[in-house]
Amino acid sequence: MNITYVREYSQVMVTKEGLLKDVVKSFYCNIIGTDLDSGISVPIGFNISLTSPDPNTFVQFADLTPSILDSWVDENVDVNYYENTISNTINEIINPSVIIKSLPF
Repeated sequence: MNITYVREYSQVMVTKEGLLKDVVKSFYCNIIGTDLDSGISVPIGFNISLTSPDPNTFVQFADLTPSILDSWVDENVDVNYYENTISNTINEIINPSVIIKSLPF
């Protein structure tokens, strides 16, 4: 299997904390794995909740980039777990361990 993974982001929730405006508190990440040989895609989505930011490294909502969101995902979840789950699901679709058969009568 040759799987590529893409991340999509949505549902960004922002708030005000002290003097900081548009503080990102949470967002939704969807990781989509696609097996290039079979064309089968499997998505897994989850919410990322962030702690209060350090005022010195604060990133305002308007300054977000995909790479910033990627780094927050990498810091807050075990991405390998999700990618392995996707890979195992694709493998099970391609090579099912259980097959439902009709009765022979």
